[in-house]
Amino acid sequence: MSLVKTFREVEDAYHDEQQNYVEKVIEITSTYHPRIENVSTLIAQLDVLTAFASVAEQYSYSKPEVVESRTLDLIESRHPLIEVADPASCISNSCIMEQGQSNLAVITGPNMGGKSTYIR
Repeated sequence: MSLVKTFREVEDAYHDEQQNYVEKVIEITSTYHPRIENVSTLIAQLDVLTAFASVAEQYSYSKPEVVESRTLDLIESRHPLIEVADPASCISNSCIMEQGQSNLAVITGPNMGGKSTYIR
């Protein structure tokens, strides 16, 4: 019986020591959480920007020019997803709105006629 008792004491001591090591490892690694989160955010941003660049190059998209102006000037704009899905049915639209002259656009048409796509 003394061997079984000794074995259980050693086993309990082993589990206690193992638990102490696990707690120390968790304590140390938890200090790296903010850095890992920052790195994962940067990787996600790079992934999105790389995808944008790839699609822009593939379909010859251009970056919009943002200037300090009170005019919205979209020439032959197209919705990129519709253009990729069915290029034949993609219709480009132009929209020019100037402050003080054209502050409102009324968009009408049948259901499924592209009003929401035009607005996007």
